[in-house]
Amino acid sequence: MEQLCRNFLWGHQSGTRKLHLISWDTITQPLASGGLGVRRLRELNEAFLAKLCWGLLSDREALWSQVLIHKYEMAGASRLKFKATHQASWLWHAICDVWEKVVGGIGWSIGSGQQVKFWTDLWTASASPLLELASEEVPEEARNRCVDYYADRDRGWIWEYFQHILPMSSLLHIAAIPTPSDDRGADLPIWRLTSNGNFSIKSAYGLLTRDCTQEEKDIWRVVWKWKGPERVKTFLWLLSHGKLLTNEVRLRRNLAPSASCPLCQDHTESILHAIRDCPKVREMWKSLVPRTAWEQFFSHFGSMAEQHHETKEELRVWSGVCFSGSNGRMWKNISWLPPSNGWIALNTDGASKGNPGVAGAGGVIRDTKGRWLDGFVQNIGVATSFVAELWAIKGPTYPD
Repeated sequence: MEQLCRNFLWGHQSGTRKLHLISWDTITQPLASGGLGVRRLRELNEAFLAKLCWGLLSDREALWSQVLIHKYEMAGASRLKFKATHQASWLWHAICDVWEKVVGGIGWSIGSGQQVKFWTDLWTASASPLLELASEEVPEEARNRCVDYYADRDRGWIWEYFQHILPMSSLLHIAAIPTPSDDRGADLPIWRLTSNGNFSIKSAYGLLTRDCTQEEKDIWRVVWKWKGPERVKTFLWLLSHGKLLTNEVRLRRNLAPSASCPLCQDHTESILHAIRDCPKVREMWKSLVPRTAWEQFFSHFGSMAEQHHETKEELRVWSGVCFSGSNGRMWKNISWLPPSNGWIALNTDGASKGNPGVAGAGGVIRDTKGRWLDGFVQNIGVATSFVAELWAIKGPTYPD
């Protein structure tokens, strides 16, 4: 299937082969990482299998979930075990294999705290279970204790049980989570890779391909956001990768007798020579580029006619200089609006230094003339900006 995709992309036809200028590994990178965003079929299939894993966790009452749960003898179990036996179907084998790859994306939202393991489950904003972050070994009998064991309905978190072996960052993550309560219902699985906690194929695919995904660079956003024909964007994409089929490249592939520029015949036709440094091309640029910008435009990275072995990074930066435009941001002044006569206004806000990061919340009450009546501030711990906003709406929490 992927072979058919590659052939279609480069324009193969019956009996005719075309050059593949960019590797398939690069093409399957996200747009912001220099690829075309084409999905790898194996990882995409695993992402759909991961959706089945998620369905078994989040919707155990569905008919198909009940069939699998009863077939593999998990009925009545508080936690599902994704383990395949020799007699299991190929589908169950595939689900169990994928589970090991995506389990890191599954976390827990604390309700009663009676199902989630304090030390071994992912229930805080940390990337690892608390057991892996502890500064000393956690006793075996404590590893299976649930979150509700470490909290008290009246006192909140029982810090003396764990604060001496966890780093401060983990303690701040815990501080930002409301303590368990039976009133909040059962603990619920959440998908940690989306902002709303719901599973998505896109985020699962990103998790499965994160080890082979390259670093994002601004030049690729410049290329794909440039306002112009798609054909020109594709040309800029090839240019930024340094993959234009010039005579220099054609000679290396034994497709041309010479590497000389066909226009000037004086220099090797490298990429920047072809698009900028050739004397005939230079005259065209002079008619387009303002005279005041000639020096910067033609001297960037030196004369490529003299040193034509330019690097890909040089090409990317030069392309960005040539084709970047306005970022489209708009500035708008905002101001506080007083409430109507006889009313007071409560304004709250929450913020985090990083997302997640050290977070705080606060609020102020003012009358119709803007006079301060009351207010509050609260240190939350480590949380996302969204969670900080929710704490601000909830209001201050005072110890009994």
